[in-house]
Amino acid sequence: MKRNAFTLIELILAVAASAMVMVSLTGSVMVVSGLLQPDEQAAQFAIDRQISDRVSEDLRYSTAIGPLPSGSGFRLTRTEPAGATATLDYKADWTGLTRTVGSAPEITLDTVGVSHQFQIDGVSGASWTPPPVVYPQFRSGSAGATSGSTDKLSVPTPAGVIDGDLILLCFSGRSPYTVELSKKNEWSTLVHTDNNGLLLFVAYRWASSNFKDEIDVKVTPNSRFAVSMAAFSNVRANSPIGSISIYKNTSKSSGLNPLALEPASMNANDLNIQIIAGEGSPWVNGTIGMSSFVDIEQISAPGTLFPSNSIGITLRRGSSASLTPPQMHHSIFFSGYLVQAGIVLQGPL
Repeated sequence: MKRNAFTLIELILAVAASAMVMVSLTGSVMVVSGLLQPDEQAAQFAIDRQISDRVSEDLRYSTAIGPLPSGSGFRLTRTEPAGATATLDYKADWTGLTRTVGSAPEITLDTVGVSHQFQIDGVSGASWTPPPVVYPQFRSGSAGATSGSTDKLSVPTPAGVIDGDLILLCFSGRSPYTVELSKKNEWSTLVHTDNNGLLLFVAYRWASSNFKDEIDVKVTPNSRFAVSMAAFSNVRANSPIGSISIYKNTSKSSGLNPLALEPASMNANDLNIQIIAGEGSPWVNGTIGMSSFVDIEQISAPGTLFPSNSIGITLRRGSSASLTPPQMHHSIFFSGYLVQAGIVLQGPL
């Protein structure tokens, strides 16, 4: 039998039960709301987490840690891939927390840095140990050029050089007869050849503890010239030079693109270096432009009408027979001369 009405007692009980359910739901909502972080606290927590992750990564690859010379914070030291030493500073004061790498501008991580509270429990080394390097590697380079006709130029040694590195010095000058380097008895000449007065001179030596901060380059007679130096690690000690090739020609405004000079066969662990001395400023779009080669140094000595001569160094490891013989983009507005040397540095046995 279907009922069409409820008693007063039944209605009161039903309303009471509904009220209890609503009170229970309200309590649940209050509990859940109490577990959520306020917006400001959550934002600060996110910043803390980002900064702690960044500090952890910096510590992971650091070689030393200590206090800042001044102020509140700490300094990390690490070795860059090229071998140079870099410093990284974390500093906190009333303006906030900053991070500075070397001489670069400081970066503000947070404007309330002193409020950060996090702990890094431990720091481990890299989980992957790289295999030993068995081929020559470019460490760093330096360059210099005269501003006019002179008999001497001091060029800084490449940064981060260590004992046992091979230092390659490359010289391009107009009309000098002789080139003399400081501590000349410690240098071995590889190339001394000219093309209608444009001289390419290349020499090498081994870096040692008495290696000077600068190398003096003297010429006779006075001339305009440019010098590039490159430091290489892991070069074979008893026989560093595999082969030397020389090429001379004229560069025209239409663009003469000489080929790379390399032997017919080459060990995969050897380093193929191309050195180009040229008149004018021949590097199109600022690059030597030799396919599959990497530029490491290029500089021009300024002249009156156009740069009087330039020197460039580019390299690659091993040979690439499957590629079309690489050519460089070498051209100047007026006709000019060029001298190119291809030198192979041998890797350790």
